[in-house]
Amino acid sequence: MTTIYQVFRNVAETYKEKIFLIENDCSFTFEDVLKIVESWAYYLSEKVGVKKGDKVCLLMNNQIEFPISLLALNKIGAIFVPLNNRLTPKEIEFMVRTTNSKVVILNTIFEEKVRGLEGVTKLDASTIRNIKETGVSPLVTEEEAFILFTSGTTGLPKGVLHTNENGLFYAKVMIKGLGFERYMKQLIVAPLYHAIGFIDQLLPAIILGETVVLSNDPTPQGIASLLERYQIDILLGVPTIFTLLLLSGVARKYDFSYVKIFGYAGAPMSSKTIQGLKKTFPHIKLFNFYGSTEVGGTITILDDKYALSHADTVGKEVEGVEVRILKNGKFVIEEIGEVVTAPRYMKGYINADTQKAFYGRYLKMGDLGSIDRDGFLTLYGRIDDMIIVHGENVYPIEIERAIIESGVVKEVAVVGKETILGSQLVCFISLIEEQDEKEALEKIKRICKEKLADFKRPREFVVLKELPKNPVGKIDKKTLSEMANSLKL
Repeated sequence: MTTIYQVFRNVAETYKEKIFLIENDCSFTFEDVLKIVESWAYYLSEKVGVKKGDKVCLLMNNQIEFPISLLALNKIGAIFVPLNNRLTPKEIEFMVRTTNSKVVILNTIFEEKVRGLEGVTKLDASTIRNIKETGVSPLVTEEEAFILFTSGTTGLPKGVLHTNENGLFYAKVMIKGLGFERYMKQLIVAPLYHAIGFIDQLLPAIILGETVVLSNDPTPQGIASLLERYQIDILLGVPTIFTLLLLSGVARKYDFSYVKIFGYAGAPMSSKTIQGLKKTFPHIKLFNFYGSTEVGGTITILDDKYALSHADTVGKEVEGVEVRILKNGKFVIEEIGEVVTAPRYMKGYINADTQKAFYGRYLKMGDLGSIDRDGFLTLYGRIDDMIIVHGENVYPIEIERAIIESGVVKEVAVVGKETILGSQLVCFISLIEEQDEKEALEKIKRICKEKLADFKRPREFVVLKELPKNPVGKIDKKTLSEMANSLKL
């Protein structure tokens, strides 16, 4: 068995002088990082008493101490638990207690979030990069490597235990599927506590020996300036990032000529936005990818060559991964059912019934989808999102895709409102800046009439400056449903 730390050490010893991590003008070579990792691992093991199998939480921003800590913990056989720094103190305590973590390594700007935690050792992350410990901790190999928590949109967040093999496998999926190369530089704006930042970007960079620029500024200006300054090759994120890059006009002010790969996940992107990206950045390859916290990585990829022709899909299953559609106990083609996949090395939930999440050897993703005869997967949202209107099944994502194509909305979400006549559709939108609200709504309603059956057309449209998000940055439909049910239709 090979661990994440062992992969890093081999790469670091090969590319000693190459810059590995950059954050706020501070640069660290692979050799620099390896030395700090060794010192921090020794300190955690010998001074703090972290042992094989212990769980240690990381509560930080995108900062150099994050990868250093996870590598040090991985070396001594401890299991690292990235915590979403946007969570409340109560939510963080739930995750610390659920994992039985004895240590939290944190950026002190989040100190208030753990102030009430008792019986837990709290370590200041700012001490890591200047640590002077000289001892060497023994290498401990442990199959289990990290715990990722689901977003908890339908209940309490569930912790999913993953192995070293799992993380490395899905990192290699991204390397091959998106064409990452050793010479490329990654800009990581997606949070490192999230699978996109950690598994889809950081781990591939460790495997290949790429340079990584860490940032906590997701604004178009902030992203564009770093893309130009560091001649970045790879940027991954949610579709909103790329939509705002396109609409903000920064492409005219900054040099994007070095960028080679844009990758997006987590929500649909309109074909008009894709066309705009292709026209504005013709040299950049655009990929859509789909996976989950439970799986631990990406299971389908929409290759750049299909970016326009199959814009409504998330592509085909990746090599080594099986993706199917389950309906009424059978696997189906060209029918809507639940997306299932045969995971590689997932160990299961730590605080929920893992068995219920499976159909035989297939993990149930909780998403509705269909696979066509060419193998392209189209998603129709979460199973819980489906709304029954006048006895008909309505998939909000179909409506949302149609409205996104209007070219006037930044974000859109459709939810159901319970009335005496049954469920009615309410559409929440945030408009692109400088759009006239009345004209925009007229255009949206016209498109709905042209493209959607009558029972799929929203009864009410609500314009918000920004749609509410959950802690992982996804549109919070639970909050929107509560808002919808407070409306008088």
